[in-house]
Amino acid sequence: MNLLLKKHKETDVEEEKQNYKTRIKKYNQKIQRIISFIQSNEPKKGRRIKEVQSNITDNESARMKSSHGIIQGYTGEAVVDSKNQIIVYAEAFGDGQEQEYVDDMVIGTEKTMMEVFQRDNYLEGKIFLADNGNFSESNLEFLESKKIDAYIPDNAYRKRDPRYVTYQRHKKKPSPAEDKSFYRIDKFQYDSKNDTFTCPKGVILKRSRNEGLIKGRYLGKRYVAPRTSCMKCELREKCLRNKSAKFKTLLTLRSIPNQKSFTEKMREKIDSKEGREIYSRRMGIIEPVFANIRFQKRLNYFTLRTKQKVNIQWNLFSLIHNIEKIRKFI
Repeated sequence: MNLLLKKHKETDVEEEKQNYKTRIKKYNQKIQRIISFIQSNEPKKGRRIKEVQSNITDNESARMKSSHGIIQGYTGEAVVDSKNQIIVYAEAFGDGQEQEYVDDMVIGTEKTMMEVFQRDNYLEGKIFLADNGNFSESNLEFLESKKIDAYIPDNAYRKRDPRYVTYQRHKKKPSPAEDKSFYRIDKFQYDSKNDTFTCPKGVILKRSRNEGLIKGRYLGKRYVAPRTSCMKCELREKCLRNKSAKFKTLLTLRSIPNQKSFTEKMREKIDSKEGREIYSRRMGIIEPVFANIRFQKRLNYFTLRTKQKVNIQWNLFSLIHNIEKIRKFI
């Protein structure tokens, strides 16, 4: 019995040594792969020029939110005509920010229409519907420069639309800034000579940037406290809206007379009776197209790597969808 136990222990020790060597070999291979990737690739830049996280397997893909959580991959975008649900332009993007695609999709659609109809500015005067993920000052300014009749709601449009069954649920809740228990700007003393603010604890907030345009119609200045000054302050719960914030920030705004931002004009447009009626058509135009490709054509996710290959796959499925639609009208 003792001989058997001794033999088993010796075997276990030998197996553990072999497993250890195997693990070390795999780790070294991963390390070499990372080193090789870093040496042969430049830092990945996002659309705002800042460096974003790279991916060794497919560096053109991106981390993005989905119904399955955070995934690494691509998103397929499409422009569809309202009459026959034909996809007139489709492109896949390895970027998690949906609102960054509008200019690419519009320019791509214009190029397609130019090839088909030999006409410049084909989209001029056309109605363009997009969901609230595309709502931004820059997108609306771009669409207006193209003279496109756009209808894009903001994230809060349901709160203002009494037609929704959940209208009452979507009513705006008081924010920490509106809560009188939080310190407002009147609790901070302004020093016009030095252009600074002093908080109730005597900490000085200095201006971090010159007055600049904010949301198209406001001029604003930003003042910040020293980065470590608020960490252990006993008043931070009344002063800082975000519990994880490390220092206090003040933003002073003054409006520009007789000037509305593109986002404000769009909110008024969407909230009008005509705007609500027109935008309500979007769901019936675009969603069946994606449902057909995803559930009937079984493209639940892209199966290839690199933007070029994924884009080909997305366009092939879009082509199959179009053939099926056109066939019904022949």
